[in-house]
Amino acid sequence: MLASVSLPGGSSPIVAASPQHLPTAPLQFDEDSFLPVNPQDRQIYAQRCRELTDALLRGLAVSYVDPAQCVERMLALTARIFHAVPSSRSPRQQADVSLFDHSRVVAAFAAALAVQHVHGACDANRIVGRYRLISIALGGIQKFIFRHVPPLDAEAGESGEKGMARLLRARSFYVSLLSYLAARRILDATGLPPVNLMLDAGGRCAILIPDTAQIMFDTHHAAAYVREWFDLHLRGSIRLELAISEPLADDNFSEIGFSATYRNTDQLLARARLQPQIEDLRSSHGWVDDSESMPIDRSPFLQSMRRLGRALPRADFLSLDSSEPGALDPPTEILGYRVQLHQHLPRDGRVFALRLDAADDLTMPLFITASHLPLASTEDVRRLQAPSELAAPRESDDEEPLAVGEPLTFSDLAALSSDQSGKPLSHAMLAALKADVDRLGLLMGYGLGSQVSFGRLASMSRSLDLFFKGFLSQQLGRNYRHVYSVFGGGDDLFLIGPWYDMVRLLTALRQWFARLTCGNPHLTFSAGLVFTSPSTPVRHIAHLADQALEKAKDEGRNRICVGSQSMSWDDLQRAMDLHHSLLESLQRN
Repeated sequence: MLASVSLPGGSSPIVAASPQHLPTAPLQFDEDSFLPVNPQDRQIYAQRCRELTDALLRGLAVSYVDPAQCVERMLALTARIFHAVPSSRSPRQQADVSLFDHSRVVAAFAAALAVQHVHGACDANRIVGRYRLISIALGGIQKFIFRHVPPLDAEAGESGEKGMARLLRARSFYVSLLSYLAARRILDATGLPPVNLMLDAGGRCAILIPDTAQIMFDTHHAAAYVREWFDLHLRGSIRLELAISEPLADDNFSEIGFSATYRNTDQLLARARLQPQIEDLRSSHGWVDDSESMPIDRSPFLQSMRRLGRALPRADFLSLDSSEPGALDPPTEILGYRVQLHQHLPRDGRVFALRLDAADDLTMPLFITASHLPLASTEDVRRLQAPSELAAPRESDDEEPLAVGEPLTFSDLAALSSDQSGKPLSHAMLAALKADVDRLGLLMGYGLGSQVSFGRLASMSRSLDLFFKGFLSQQLGRNYRHVYSVFGGGDDLFLIGPWYDMVRLLTALRQWFARLTCGNPHLTFSAGLVFTSPSTPVRHIAHLADQALEKAKDEGRNRICVGSQSMSWDDLQRAMDLHHSLLESLQRN
């Protein structure tokens, strides 16, 4: 899918003589299982298909407490097993939609039709449907994540920056829950299954619903609840954009009509973004009140974020409305759901695994986030306790000695700067990387031309989202374990780590992305890299990285801006090659 997308008016991507394919394997995030590879030997392919079939049969044999859990678990099972299986092997059709995405779209339309044809038998060839599309997007995410308002009772000279790493990971996780739970609130209110959540990535969701009087009543009621909750708890610090399309017919989803349908729905969302609800400002809990601060800047919310940030490194499972106690006390309430983190699998509630390796059961739903958090190893503790290797005294969130397995602070990461051989560098310095895919909105709306469909859009969105959340997090854990993933998903990321590690990561990131897209010249990303002292406030680091990213985009996209110097990716590679040559020359002499 990513190999075939192209910019409007541009030439079609060059198809390689030996086209690459996604590996026939359950969802995994190592390079050989996630990124496209050369065509497999027929015998190996047959063996892997048998392995997938066996895994599917094991999943189908599991018992469920109710039909709702069965649907949710089947969705998770097919996502794990069929994510890289083509939905068509016909030579007349492109094999660019996964069987999972195709099946999910078919199931969503079937669920919508079932609501509209509940009385008597129907001729399957003559079933007609009426639908609506609900679009949800969150705005101001990065401002929320890096927001910092010093407490009104802070002592003079206090910056309030202490513990920001914990707050960053908590807020990033919190935001990732918001769009999903807003969509789930609508699905739960209408009684529709989770398959009707067609797209969910990067703070954006799309839901397909049947256009019936009862469903529309329940939808508007749920949407009003979601808007009121956002106004009451967030007061515009995160902007909710929610739009419901006009009635749509079957023809609107045909090969000819879907392109216009998708663009019209996207325009409705843009209109919602530009037209804030005036009545919200006039309500009894409006944005402007006589209190001393915003709800998100007050102690109850900040304390809940600190609890969340403390619990995340050791949590393997997320639950909604579970009766069991977990790592959060009290649990966090989001959009009416009781959100809890657990180290061990809870017995009730809606449960999600936070990592692939925590879900041995293939039917376990996943809630993957860009969650790599550097934890102290024995060697890290030794180095940080050696005064000669520290540029400054260590600062801990809790003013406690660092222990093996504890999260490393930003000052720790700077002090752990090493070269490519692992030798400590004398100068402690951080680097921050911000990157996103170029012109993704344009590519989503126009990049598939007449081949646009829900299945293709879902495949494209899901692939990019999993690359920035799951694949990249695993690579950081294996090869760049001192790099901290602040956020990632959808089409962008923000990372902080030791400066030399970040420089090395840049070239690897570009190579991984090129493999993901099979070298498609129309699908590129730009990045900004800045170097900074560990004492620099993180919100300022984010601002500098954002400026560097904008400079790269302003100067042509598909570029990297290092500090204030913008260059092409090829120029960066040549600079790195020269760097390695000089190091080798020095070592020989």
